[in-house]
Amino acid sequence: MEAVNKGVFSRVTDKNDRWFAEKLGDFLLDMAKLVFGGVILAGIMESDVNLDWLFGIGGVITIWMIITGFIVLRLSHPKK
Repeated sequence: MEAVNKGVFSRVTDKNDRWFAEKLGDFLLDMAKLVFGGVILAGIMESDVNLDWLFGIGGVITIWMIITGFIVLRLSHPKK
């Protein structure tokens, strides 16, 4: 049998793959929360950190993880 590649944004149909995709989406959302909290705490602390870089890079990484997490979760649930 030949595997058909439907692309990155295809729905997950296998039960094990669906479980893995759901856990991956949850993990990415949890990591986004932790990065966001770390950025806020690092901004509050008195340290020699450039706040523009801290909030810029931390914000981009947080937003990327949130978007990716929701995409993976959306793909893990079949259409009804």
